[in-house]
Amino acid sequence: MRTYTIGKVIKSRGLKGELKVQITTNKLEAFRGLAKVWLDDEEYEVEKSSIQNKFAYIQIKGVCDINRAEDFRGMKVGVSRDALKLKNDEFLTEELIGATIVDEGGNELGVIERMETYGAGEVIESGDLMIPYEDNFIVETNLVERKVVVRAKMIETEEVR
Repeated sequence: MRTYTIGKVIKSRGLKGELKVQITTNKLEAFRGLAKVWLDDEEYEVEKSSIQNKFAYIQIKGVCDINRAEDFRGMKVGVSRDALKLKNDEFLTEELIGATIVDEGGNELGVIERMETYGAGEVIESGDLMIPYEDNFIVETNLVERKVVVRAKMIETEEVR
């Protein structure tokens, strides 16, 4: 099953083996009502989860003491896509990797190699081509067809390159 990283275990909390997690997602809903998580690549049942003071806390079924909880330190916390509780018009930026970039005329410009987040927002990268993922540059994002349509006249300017 494909999992999506939402945090990283930074230490245990308390004597009963609760895990303190550094949150790495803006989808905080994913931590509420968790039933299962993947710690690195192994699946675990969750007894309870909560968010307090910018951290998430997870109690794993069968982990009852601080010593066992310490075994999870440094592990990535992953969830299924369903656990992210995305709205119908929402998607994950990593789902765009490998999508084709085309202009409004249908001319292929490249394939999305990565998406980077900078202070001003996200940028699509394909070779030397860098396109801000903003409404004035992006015409359409079609996950079904795995393509992103861009305004050609906007990416031809020197400001974007």
